Amino acid sequence: MKGNPDPQELQALIEAAAAAQTALAEMHERHANTALHFSTRVVAQLQTIDAAQMAKLSPTELARWADLAIQIERQARDDLRRLADDRVAQLTDPDDLTPLLKSLDG
Repeated sequence: MKGNPDPQELQALIEAAAAAQTALAEMHERHANTALHFSTRVVAQLQTIDAAQMAKLSPTELARWADLAIQIERQARDDLRRLADDRVAQLTDPDDLTPLLKSLDG
């Protein structure tokens, strides 16, 4: 895109970026929900485990499962927070897409 940018090409790039951002947000939400579901199931399982079953699991194994669920959920939630922060910054930055959008109008 040398010289004057082609408005249709710019519009296609904006739409592709928006679609990619939406898909990424949806993926992160699915990951966060999966992690939440997983950690909820682990906690529920741990609450119903009897002494015989507990004896089969080492403290290290229990800690490993709990830690994994927490890590997955934290990462997913943190990624969503960063994505939201980036989107807010993009929407509040007057120099971001305003000139580009104005060029598409006329």
